[in-house]
Amino acid sequence: VEINLYGQEDLYCSNIYLSDFNQIVINIIQNSIESIKTKGIIEIKFSSINNIKKETIQVYKLKDREFIHIQINDNGKGINDEIKPLLFKPHFTTKDSEHYGLGLTIVLELIDKYNGFVEIDDNIPKGISIHLYLPALRCFSEFIENKQESFSHIKELLIAEDEAVVASFLGNILDDLKIKYHITSSSIEFFNYFKKNKSNISHVYIDVHLPVISGLELYAMIKSEKDNIFILFSSGYFNISKVEHILKRDKNTAFLKKPFDFKKIINTLLKSKIKQ
Repeated sequence: VEINLYGQEDLYCSNIYLSDFNQIVINIIQNSIESIKTKGIIEIKFSSINNIKKETIQVYKLKDREFIHIQINDNGKGINDEIKPLLFKPHFTTKDSEHYGLGLTIVLELIDKYNGFVEIDDNIPKGISIHLYLPALRCFSEFIENKQESFSHIKELLIAEDEAVVASFLGNILDDLKIKYHITSSSIEFFNYFKKNKSNISHVYIDVHLPVISGLELYAMIKSEKDNIFILFSSGYFNISKVEHILKRDKNTAFLKKPFDFKKIINTLLKSKIKQ
């Protein structure tokens, strides 16, 4: 099976987890592959659309806004009109025939989760076209445009983060913002680096749930070495009430709940000027 990609996918952004987006596309492609008996073609097209029909907006209870449009076509055997209304029903499957079934139920659930919608058309002369619509979001490159100078208050950001995906995400953002940083997953390495370079470090990011030395313990250790520093706590499972007394007492602290997107981390850093 040949898969062709059309459009520049990096031009279009939506607030969706990559794992969810991958699952959506993989489910649809898998269904397409199963419906193609011999050699076939699958096309994936990216575009932006801001003229959704009023009838569609009413049916799906959408806001009148711009959407990202991902169209996936195949030249398989397609589906008949009788089956179309059943495609998104839980546990409905046609594995013995057209091969479109439970995978599309998962697709619909994920698209609904992000306030989008799905439509299905026949792909003349044969096959199927699935149209995915997700609310558009300003892309990262557009969002940070002309913002680099706004981070001059950050001399160096030291990061303690043991989740590799989050650490990579932070690194990519900081590279684009041209902010000097150092990332480690080890609380011990983090504190040793801090002691050696504390005169240059103005900000730290601490994952509260670190092994060996907890985030709260690191906070106390850092403050004993340097008081004039901004500390950003982060966690997805942590009860914020455990750090509320710190956040209220220390004006140079903030809490970032996971999961967070690039806008949240950038806006938090923009507000992280050290207060005397």
